[in-house]
Amino acid sequence: SEDRRGGWRDATRSLPNGHPVWPGDTPFELARTARLEDGDSVNLMRASGTTHLGTHLDAPWHVDRDGARVESVPLDVLIGPGLVVDVRGGTGPVRAAELPDGALPGRVLLRTGQPDAWTSFPDAIRPLSVDAVRHLAARGARLVGTDAPSVDELDSRDLPVHHACN
Repeated sequence: SEDRRGGWRDATRSLPNGHPVWPGDTPFELARTARLEDGDSVNLMRASGTTHLGTHLDAPWHVDRDGARVESVPLDVLIGPGLVVDVRGGTGPVRAAELPDGALPGRVLLRTGQPDAWTSFPDAIRPLSVDAVRHLAARGARLVGTDAPSVDELDSRDLPVHHACN
């Protein structure tokens, strides 16, 4: 539901035990380590797996050995007004022509059509194009998000869109 009072909206995916991860990456696991019903004074869980999971931020270091790591990304890049752009129904990479013109808020999230919850890792996505990233940046976007597991094609090795986001 949409909050029309200007309140906060959480755009993160839930992370159930066994959430699908990038093929070959470390599986995600949640395990109980303390239980009130077993006489422990608290309930606790251990989370293990990859950081490249669910809703996440690819800091510049992800594709640049000298790039800033996630702890260096200012919080104001992540928090504040944003715009969700629905690009479902298109084919191929998201192009600049599908995106709004004019000034944009600092955060733009693209809804490409991925389901809200995955039962398996997707075998097809709608990636972004380099021209789309440049279009968004030129209009004020400092953060570009997508519901897909990557901004590049799933089989990309040179990751041109990741590099354009840096």
